[in-house]
Amino acid sequence: MRIASALVQKRLDIFWKRRSRNTKKVKLKISHHMNEIQIILIRWVLGLTVSLLIGQIITKLFLEKLRNYINSKVSKNEKIKKIESLYISRTIVGLMERTFFTPLVAFNVSGTAIAMIGWVTIKMFYNWQIIIREENTRYARSYAFSGLFGNLCSMFFALIGGIICGG
Repeated sequence: MRIASALVQKRLDIFWKRRSRNTKKVKLKISHHMNEIQIILIRWVLGLTVSLLIGQIITKLFLEKLRNYINSKVSKNEKIKKIESLYISRTIVGLMERTFFTPLVAFNVSGTAIAMIGWVTIKMFYNWQIIIREENTRYARSYAFSGLFGNLCSMFFALIGGIICGG
């Protein structure tokens, strides 16, 4: 009887040792996956920060510098005619477009580049009327054309943020 119970005990010990080793392997796999999830989360936070926050700040500074340069080259008489604009905040539009395009770049959705170019084209269509009219001043044309550079700057940060998110 003692021999049988000793053998059973030995087999149980072997079973529990194997089980504890397997448990350690499972724990290691879980911790490995947690590290991957943390890395993905960090990439997304960093990418969205670059796209939305840094993109907003740099695009705004870029447009201010560009439009200040345009203002410095134009005489006071030309600036009198006010340039009409929509009642939609450029800041909100920029945030929305970068929020939309950043995940598309991150997930490598086909046609994202075409969609980005199409969006810039749609936005420039409104300003194009200002650019081609003969009666508009050179100031109005330059100011409207500067919107193209602002759009490209904004799309650039959506692209960079998406690349960071996608890894």
